[in-house]
Amino acid sequence: PIFVTLGIAAFAVVILYVTKEFVNPRVTLGTVISYAFDLKKNYNVKIVGTIPTGIPPPEFPDLSVLQPSMAVEIITVAIIAFSVCVSLAKIFGKKYNYEELIAYGICNTVGAFFHCWPAGSSLSRSAVQDSMGGKTQVAALVSSTLLLCSC
Repeated sequence: PIFVTLGIAAFAVVILYVTKEFVNPRVTLGTVISYAFDLKKNYNVKIVGTIPTGIPPPEFPDLSVLQPSMAVEIITVAIIAFSVCVSLAKIFGKKYNYEELIAYGICNTVGAFFHCWPAGSSLSRSAVQDSMGGKTQVAALVSSTLLLCSC
């Protein structure tokens, strides 16, 4: 466990250093150039604009973006994702007396009103993490990092 902790700390330090030394100056330079040459007006370069702070007010999801031609694909993906999540919730709910389905339902219902992505799960990763004794989000973070590094 100490090596995992050291590895995560070293990885975080590297990311923070690279961001501070290389990304921030370039972002600042790009912002100055964009403003000085008025790239949006002169060359129709899209800019981010104002980024709102805080949590957006809740609102009903905009269903006008859904295309009828995508209905079959949308329903198929929704059914598969829901089936996997419910299966995992039932498996680990029985094993550890979790109330995952309540959390899953609340998460997706409330999240829909705040423009959140729907929650999902991975059967294989959850099973491997459980078999290795992982109990916290740190185990999920480590497995996600290893998965990212293997790509």
